[in-house]
Amino acid sequence: MNGFEEYRPYKRPSIVLWIIIFLIGALVGGGVGSFITMKYFPQVTGSSNNQGSTTTQVIDMTKVIKLEESQIIDVAQKASPAVVRISTKQLVSDFFFTYEAPALGSGFIISRDGDIVTNYHVVENAKDITVTLSDGREFTGFVVGTDPSSDVALLKIKAKDLPYLTFADSSKLKVGQMVVAIGNPYGLDHTVTSGVVSALERTLSFEDGRTLVGVIQTDAAINPGNSGGPLLNMAGEVIGMNTAIKSGAQGIGFAVSSNTVVKVVSDLNKYGKVVWPFLGIGGVSINEDIAKREKLPVSKGVLVLKVYPNTAAAEAGLKEFDIITKFDGKEVTTVQELTKYIREHKVGDTVKIEIIREKKHITLDVTLKERPESIGKIDQRYLI
Repeated sequence: MNGFEEYRPYKRPSIVLWIIIFLIGALVGGGVGSFITMKYFPQVTGSSNNQGSTTTQVIDMTKVIKLEESQIIDVAQKASPAVVRISTKQLVSDFFFTYEAPALGSGFIISRDGDIVTNYHVVENAKDITVTLSDGREFTGFVVGTDPSSDVALLKIKAKDLPYLTFADSSKLKVGQMVVAIGNPYGLDHTVTSGVVSALERTLSFEDGRTLVGVIQTDAAINPGNSGGPLLNMAGEVIGMNTAIKSGAQGIGFAVSSNTVVKVVSDLNKYGKVVWPFLGIGGVSINEDIAKREKLPVSKGVLVLKVYPNTAAAEAGLKEFDIITKFDGKEVTTVQELTKYIREHKVGDTVKIEIIREKKHITLDVTLKERPESIGKIDQRYLI
């Protein structure tokens, strides 16, 4: 009724009904009378029931809050001993000089004998690395290997019988799942914050051309100095490594997924480098402006600008100005999406790529290969 609930007034029992209630009550006793009284006068007992319900709800919510608090406390107590502070002296160059600048970050221990992971950008261009444990002991950190494309670095310290963290499978994460972040923001050791998984499979692009794919978004507070610290589930297992915050925003932080960290650590230990599958093209994301300017038949996809020799793309027959529209059956709309889909595979996998070439739809079989060292360092925003 005009956007408002219809109001139904309480109907008072008639005089005839009063007489019936009295007679029935006199004949069969108070039991039936009590029933009828309850039926027509629910407010007599309703206030008592509502009050009991409200009390029960308050008690239940208190239990929930206490349970949540105890879980966070348990995770913090379990994980904090394995979280470390990483202090570095980084070589910084400006227009005139190269000088040393101190920097702080976080990391966490992943083996009893001193393997530590942190962000690549925490130790990038670092001349000296000092790792401080939760008990105050300091060790020199040695770089085992790094992977700038995933912002992961593996360090080693000479120590034994250390507390360490284990990894959970980040592919099983759910949006809304509770998480805890531990790190050293602004040099404040072992700061604990909590929140939830806000989103999954984010893609981040940085000014230096790096693109991180499969990233976890969280509202757990992540600040400068948290970089490299663990993002944990309620079992105290690592589901990600804190890596970035969105500038100028509150409650938007990001973490490299645990599955990515595990792959990087495994490759660095096994090969001394990280082996990612590589297509071998330079390309750009198509939008409406590019489509209109270049008179393209579609307004989304990846436009191939260059095909590098001795790569998967070259061997499969991809050509400049081909438009990639699907990869392994998944629609491709941007370079970031294509990068993500490629990273989901491994070197040696054969996948189908659908392209448009001179307005003709063509399907190619591509066997993914490792990136050749001959390509060198090229802006990652356009290299796939």
